[in-house]
Amino acid sequence: NHDFNYEFRGRANNGAFTIPVGNNLMTLAGNPYPSSLDLALVVNNNSSVSTIWFYDEDRAINSHYYTANRAGYGTWVPAGGTNGTYNAPTFVEWDSSGGGGGGGSTGTGSNYNRRYAPIGQGFMLIGNTNGTANIDNSMRVYQIEGTNSDFRNNDESNSGDSNPDDLWPQFKVITEFGESHSRILTMLFSDESTNGYDHGMDGYHPMDADNGEAFFPIYYNEGNVVGEYDPYSIQTIPYQKNTKIPLAFQLNEQTVINVLARDFISFNRPAYLWDSVENTYALISGEDNQAFLTLPEGIYDDRFYIVFNSSVEVLRDSEGTLAQEEVRENMDFYQNNRVKQLEISNPEGYNIKHASVFDMSGKLVINKSNVGSDFNIAISTAMLSDGVYLIRLTTDDYIDIDYKMIIENK
Repeated sequence: NHDFNYEFRGRANNGAFTIPVGNNLMTLAGNPYPSSLDLALVVNNNSSVSTIWFYDEDRAINSHYYTANRAGYGTWVPAGGTNGTYNAPTFVEWDSSGGGGGGGSTGTGSNYNRRYAPIGQGFMLIGNTNGTANIDNSMRVYQIEGTNSDFRNNDESNSGDSNPDDLWPQFKVITEFGESHSRILTMLFSDESTNGYDHGMDGYHPMDADNGEAFFPIYYNEGNVVGEYDPYSIQTIPYQKNTKIPLAFQLNEQTVINVLARDFISFNRPAYLWDSVENTYALISGEDNQAFLTLPEGIYDDRFYIVFNSSVEVLRDSEGTLAQEEVRENMDFYQNNRVKQLEISNPEGYNIKHASVFDMSGKLVINKSNVGSDFNIAISTAMLSDGVYLIRLTTDDYIDIDYKMIIENK
């Protein structure tokens, strides 16, 4: 039975506390106050803290023996919504020497809202530098008992009291390592993030399952050795159509791996796992879709990527770019200010369906359709004021060619 009533006696803590932290090391801490502690304020006000971990265990096992328990560390960051983002832990079977293997087929913990730490709640501060973290009264909040304030509760929803509309675009990446265990990663999207490390948005990975791990490798910023990275289980990036998100695996033996993308929120692009060595694409989003891999022992940190274009789309985009470059190279533009016209040389006879001219504010000032395929095309600019303009030609193959021109009607 894991249900206990605790009685706290003595003088309540008050004031400021200073806690030493180490780079990529965990420091045992907790809420010292007789009130809830807002962990979003703890992280956001301490640049030395990257992540907060929570120890959790398999409560179906009622034993005090270290080697009989399954446990692990869940990862929390304040990004992703009002209550932040929490990755439930992968349960690990520890041996007497402190080593960890994978848990069983039920080897993952539950989801909890972690932003408001209740009285006496313990947690680990993960540093991103050697320094200190400060906790003070400004981080205390009054939080009534409920899904945000219990040590544990039966609600396994990660959103809890959050308004679904306030959650950032996101999805989960689930990697299953044979019959051993699974690892849950979270991908978040924000225009305020970068492709590198972002404080409060990226969660450092516990890397505590020795049988196999999946992680996001976030490479160091400038000033560090090129190619070095740290492992993360929560990553936030700005979304772009051609984004390639590295997904790394660390294996201590040949392993069968299944990779799935699930729990999409405010994000409707299909997700694929791209094997850059085999140049294959596997759809991993949607019901029943997943990638199946059999990989030998080793670290795979520059081979697999999550992408949002299939092989057909990538080929089409590549061919479209090449076609656009070819058309652009075969056309020439000249603004003849003396006769007040734009002259276009079209020696290949491309069929121009549309010609549009925009001023620098984006206003459309000239729009012509069915321009034709003449070798020499002229567009009058007599009605335009002096200034810089953008002309866009569109061929019947829907290839766009842009050209910036300067008009000086003298």
